Amino acid sequence: QFGSMATEIYENSGVDYSNVIISKDHSTGAAGILVNEGTGANAINVFPGAAGAITIEDIDKAEEAIKNSSIFLTQLEAPKDVVTYALKKANNLKVKTILNPAPAAEFDSSLFPLIDYFTPNETEASFYVDHDVVTYEDAEKAASQLLDKGIKNVVITLGEKGAYFANSEEKFSLPIANLSNPVVDTTGAGDAFNAGLAVALTEGQKIKDSLIFASATAGLSTTKIGTANSMPSREEIDRIL
Repeated sequence: QFGSMATEIYENSGVDYSNVIISKDHSTGAAGILVNEGTGANAINVFPGAAGAITIEDIDKAEEAIKNSSIFLTQLEAPKDVVTYALKKANNLKVKTILNPAPAAEFDSSLFPLIDYFTPNETEASFYVDHDVVTYEDAEKAASQLLDKGIKNVVITLGEKGAYFANSEEKFSLPIANLSNPVVDTTGAGDAFNAGLAVALTEGQKIKDSLIFASATAGLSTTKIGTANSMPSREEIDRIL
């Protein structure tokens, strides 16, 4: 049912899912999500299902789609060797890469220079550096260490504090979007942020404008319960901006 639900969402949203594989052996991944009613904060337990069975051969079959893309966005819920292979392929094809390290996991340091945009939240950022990331100052220190590893652009999301950006030329912090509705569920906000960032970069927006767009996308998603059905439309994002 989850597979059918997903393809229905793609159909209704006009998403090209020609490279989605319908597995005969594995069910669609699912997550058990606990949400704090007072704050909207969440804890998630993920069963990857078919996403955990994706292979290097599957990436090769999708090479044409990757080559014709402006951005290659991935995360760490798929097998690590496949994610590594895919990032290398995108890099070789001169496609900009975004790695959202969720859930945080160790990977070979040779991967860092292949990442154009690294987008951890504060917990994930803490995993990759030698200190906790809570404040903008912590984020600045962490970003500096991550840039030293060879990543080109670091974006650390800090929940209600907004986000912090750094590359070799500039660094700045960004508050969260100004929302008219209260936050009810933060589940999927990281996914929304990364999607918004990818869209804005694809459209050639400058980095600060891209992050403002990403922040608005994420902020709007927190004002609705759920994940897929809380993702905002382009009209909603443009309205808030």
